[in-house]
Amino acid sequence: MYSFIASKGIAFYQDENASEEEVEKEGEREEHYYEEAQEQEGQEQEKKEQDVEEAFNEKLDVRYAENEEGGVHFDLKAAQKHDLGAFLPGGKSLFLTSLLTPAVLQQCSGETVTQGIEKTINTLLNEVSIRDPFFIIYGTSVSARSCQYPQIETRFYDVFGQVLQKGLKVPDSVFTMGQLVTKIRGATKNFISRKRTNRVLVEDLLADFTSYSRRNKLFQFEEPPVHVNCPWADFVNSNEAEESISTQHIKDLNFFI
Repeated sequence: MYSFIASKGIAFYQDENASEEEVEKEGEREEHYYEEAQEQEGQEQEKKEQDVEEAFNEKLDVRYAENEEGGVHFDLKAAQKHDLGAFLPGGKSLFLTSLLTPAVLQQCSGETVTQGIEKTINTLLNEVSIRDPFFIIYGTSVSARSCQYPQIETRFYDVFGQVLQKGLKVPDSVFTMGQLVTKIRGATKNFISRKRTNRVLVEDLLADFTSYSRRNKLFQFEEPPVHVNCPWADFVNSNEAEESISTQHIKDLNFFI
């Protein structure tokens, strides 16, 4: 006699008189079908996301090809207005546009908006990482499950997206912002993974961070903002020195706190 069972979206008929060994084999067969279905579904989803991103980038590149000449350049003043600041896991404050000195800005341009986005993301991540020794141990998980690495807050990606959108004049729409935030999170994950080449260093930094945070989760809160550690040599003897974004953001930070 057979009974009908459905598990994980897959239907099977099971012999009620079957031995324990046969039932176990049936379970293995069921699990095998489920894993194959999951793998296929994952591949299809990944392909769909890739197609969407390619279409998105192509659409943006066409728009800029029609409206921009001489490539895509970063508009610092426009981005600065929307840089509301964020905090890194230890509580250290950060204004992304304050890292964009004239020399750094030269690295934030491209022939297409896609290139501009990718170069700006990598440039800013690098500028942050060389000023925060703990950056390589930060986590970028989107799930709520526990992780040994201190997680970068969502606000970081949201503000990063605003800075990119306004700085590169990406069309202002929810879809576009979602794409930018996803791209930034993925790029941050890859960037940090590439930096974790020294396992001993990573373990030591994680141990130090954990020790500090146990005493005070925001142990870096009272430290100067990330950009203060930046060598502002490009602004020395500059006509913009008194109106530099560094000074403006320090004022903003005092108000924010």
